[in-house]
Amino acid sequence: MTPSSRGDDDAQPDEPLAAPLVGVFVGGRGERMGGVVKGLLRTPSGVTILDRLARVVKRAAPDAELVLVGAHDGLEGNGWSRLPDDPDGQGPLAGLSALLRAAAADGRSAIALASDLPFITPSLFTRLVREAETAPIYAPKLDGIFQPLFARYTPDIVLPAVGEVLRSPRKSLLAVFDRVTPVEMPVDVDEAHALRDWDEPTDLPAPLRAQLPRKPR
Repeated sequence: MTPSSRGDDDAQPDEPLAAPLVGVFVGGRGERMGGVVKGLLRTPSGVTILDRLARVVKRAAPDAELVLVGAHDGLEGNGWSRLPDDPDGQGPLAGLSALLRAAAADGRSAIALASDLPFITPSLFTRLVREAETAPIYAPKLDGIFQPLFARYTPDIVLPAVGEVLRSPRKSLLAVFDRVTPVEMPVDVDEAHALRDWDEPTDLPAPLRAQLPRKPR
């Protein structure tokens, strides 16, 4: 996998950007990765995914506020601002609820990012911030499926749908998409590769798998 050729890490926005609240979701257990904190995995450039995401966001939207959404013991005391799930124990949907409420309080849009995206570029993030400004949700699709953790949300439109889903049996992020009218962010082949996550050990380049916990023999 390679970062998008449509825009690399040297890309710069040509106009001032709005200041969204950007939440990086870190509550997952990473069980398929042996319980590792995926955001602390090192990318090919040597920095962690979290640090790389922070650099990308700040280059694309310097005034954006970054927070970690959810809780993970491996990230305690790392200096990032934290936003606990609301309500607790409901998975990423509760994290989205907390993020949208915090953004709504300041009249901002909210952007949700997974913590296992090692190849996002400033130009791709700039597109997410800038394009389709009136969309309730703006997100790309991979393999025909919307990506709720690389998505921009309009809180006052989406929060009621999140509340409905939290009260329903199917507490999934994609169920929120079924209740509003999301707008698809078109991506080319290289951008689609830049959106691929590290979900399993085989997703990492072979030289980087040494940082994963060894399976007991």
